[in-house]
Amino acid sequence: MKGTIQELQHELEAAGLMGLVDKHRAAETVDDLLSRFLVARRGKVKDAFKMLKHDLEWREKEDSLTIRSKTAREMLRGDTNPAGKQFHDQMFPHGYLGTCKMGRPIFYQNFGRQFDADKLEKVANLHHDDLARYNIWMMERLAAKMNFHGQWVIIVDLDGWNLGQLTMKHMKYVRQFVDKNSNHYPERAGKIFLINVPSVFSKCWSLIKPLLDDVTKQKVGLYSSPEQWKLAVQECFDLDLLPKQLGGSTILPYDPHSLDP
Repeated sequence: MKGTIQELQHELEAAGLMGLVDKHRAAETVDDLLSRFLVARRGKVKDAFKMLKHDLEWREKEDSLTIRSKTAREMLRGDTNPAGKQFHDQMFPHGYLGTCKMGRPIFYQNFGRQFDADKLEKVANLHHDDLARYNIWMMERLAAKMNFHGQWVIIVDLDGWNLGQLTMKHMKYVRQFVDKNSNHYPERAGKIFLINVPSVFSKCWSLIKPLLDDVTKQKVGLYSSPEQWKLAVQECFDLDLLPKQLGGSTILPYDPHSLDP
């Protein structure tokens, strides 16, 4: 039998955690927040409580409220490391595209041939912890973009991805990226499109897939050719929202500042 929101709230009250729930939920209702964690743990109250307790402790440790209030420039130390931020933005094109047919925000991320976690550290002086906190910032700002209600759509472009990117440092980044998004933003992803997926990506996917819960796995679609992913994507949102190089009609600057407060 699946547990209820009231049962989960009782557990939180008994543990003295409702104050932290109210502190971090922003505009999301308590019921909606607890429901997300219950669904992520298939209605098991004890598991949902454990997950939410860990999330609240993590948010306190990472100071997610402060991160949420910052700009991309501040997160990437653009004032003291402008060349590093510019290198990061060129290597990792990403940005807010608009909303899908259901009104969910669409976020584009390009982890293709140009993305190299090793170079980001050596050339841009952006280390693993910097990238991890920037990922938190992206998710926090995306949640704020939809006023902390509902779900989002993620487009991950893997055009040109190659086995040379399968380094220990790169995979460490990918693992923490997947781990943090799964454990701290449950039921936020409505759909995840992996597009332009090369055949060699299967090796990387075999390492990533076990990190995803069953619910999230069902939301991920892998598409190799434009013919395949365009058919799937156009069911979700208007292809005109895509940049020209992906077949749309928009000149997208891939501006991460599109998520700034």
